[in-house]
Amino acid sequence: MPPSITSLRSHPLVPLTTALTSLLILYFHLHSPTSPSMSPSSLKDWYTRTIPHPSTSTSTPFTPTLPTLTLLVTHSSQSDPSGFTLALFKPNIAVDARGRVLLLTRPSDFEGLSSLASHTVEGGKVPETGMYLNAWRVKQMRTEQPFERLYVPVPEEGLKKKKVKVTSVQGFDGKQRELREPVEGLTELPDVLWDLTGLVLEARSGFVKGEEDEHVIAKVLALLDEVEVI
Repeated sequence: MPPSITSLRSHPLVPLTTALTSLLILYFHLHSPTSPSMSPSSLKDWYTRTIPHPSTSTSTPFTPTLPTLTLLVTHSSQSDPSGFTLALFKPNIAVDARGRVLLLTRPSDFEGLSSLASHTVEGGKVPETGMYLNAWRVKQMRTEQPFERLYVPVPEEGLKKKKVKVTSVQGFDGKQRELREPVEGLTELPDVLWDLTGLVLEARSGFVKGEEDEHVIAKVLALLDEVEVI
């Protein structure tokens, strides 16, 4: 006769098997692609993994909201002084430099980008530069270099007006890290700014000035009118 359920449960190997199964589940949870402890390198090419937001094929437009905003990046250069690079909205929405509304198909991409952004507002991780718009200036041969300005909501409750912290990076090219002037003893761009700036610039891929959806971008940038920039 086959063993009964009761006899199986009392078998000495069952508790061990259960424990091993629990450990395996915990291991794969901690090491799954959605783990927030993932490395920035695993976020590379996140932009190529996006797909169009459903609103692009319906009559209901996407409406950006401040409570869901996790990152907003503007761009300033000689050819595009009032440009836009990227905005991220919970749970997995991106607006790129062309004003296209996209979905991040891999949860770990959104979580990773948002986590890097939050590190710029956490105390002590990115020092204040004392420069206008908290600018970090990478040393380059030419002085006229583009700026990426990173706006990240400050997680404070009970405020009448939400605050966002701005951190600017000038002259980022993905190669040079040395700063034009040291900041609190740092001579190179901090890791979090190096990683985050390189990743957000993916959203400028294929950008051509004049071909962007100005209406969508204007709605996103209007959120900055609702906040206190610090």
